[in-house]
Amino acid sequence: MNREKLVVSMSESQRLRDVTSAPLYGKSIMSGKLLPTAKDAMAQALSDTPMSEWSVERLTETAKVLAEKMDDYSLVGLAARIRDAVVLTATRESVVLYAEVVVGAARFTPPPPRYVWRVDKQLAEQARRFIDAFSALFNDQLPPPEPAQAGCGPPTAIDQPSVTTAGCPNL
Repeated sequence: MNREKLVVSMSESQRLRDVTSAPLYGKSIMSGKLLPTAKDAMAQALSDTPMSEWSVERLTETAKVLAEKMDDYSLVGLAARIRDAVVLTATRESVVLYAEVVVGAARFTPPPPRYVWRVDKQLAEQARRFIDAFSALFNDQLPPPEPAQAGCGPPTAIDQPSVTTAGCPNL
């Protein structure tokens, strides 16, 4: 017997499909699976915007326009409408189990990062105190919180191979 037909005919399965198809999650898209995926304003913005033009500002503004156009009142759609990139990112991260996959996003290679030091003196002093306390506890030296350190540090997963710490003091 075809298990998919058996599952689909169950009332629990229909209820689950009703819930996952609700506009609370964006536009429901059936893609040959048992349950739909959802396309919210941010997924549409990612699809509509060439990857070479992706920026926080551009995607946030595009998602806002699309949320209104699509009448998206999902959490992502609401975040897009207020143009708050942090809230938009947080709500988008909460939809990973049902959101539509944006094809090609993993292949995009962003330009090398440009680091800018924008830290007020009070915050830098508090950071220095943290570093001093850390150093005393762990007998290790962290670089000081100063402009010369902007962009310095061990390479991370998002750093390009061309980004090095050459010329960074105290590393």
